[in-house]
Amino acid sequence: MFLEWRNEYDVGHAVIDYDHRNLCNLINALHRDSEAGLPPERIAATFAILSRYVEEHFAREEKLFENTGYPDEEAHKRRHEKIAKRIQTAAELFQRYPDGFDTEDFLEFLRTWLTGHILRTDQGYLPYIDKAA
Repeated sequence: MFLEWRNEYDVGHAVIDYDHRNLCNLINALHRDSEAGLPPERIAATFAILSRYVEEHFAREEKLFENTGYPDEEAHKRRHEKIAKRIQTAAELFQRYPDGFDTEDFLEFLRTWLTGHILRTDQGYLPYIDKAA
């Protein structure tokens, strides 16, 4: 398994934990498809699903911490925009140039990003959504 889920990744919010596990599964699917040498169209489809799910997840997170007094809300949203754009751009690049795209390097980026997103970035808003719930 490329990205093994660990209990420390659970943040204690059912919807967010579900999303994070799905993101982990999609990253693993992208890795599995790539390692299996599946046709570029299949890998591009997995990329597209991942890109769309990232955007949906970010929208759910942002909805949770709106109007809660979370002081880092705008910076958090900007980080979301930056990551979503990077994943979308990678998906588009892979679709256009599958032979020239470094999938392995991008998968390493995704692994580092997701674990950091969960363990550091998301920890900032959790106390605020708990108060707002």
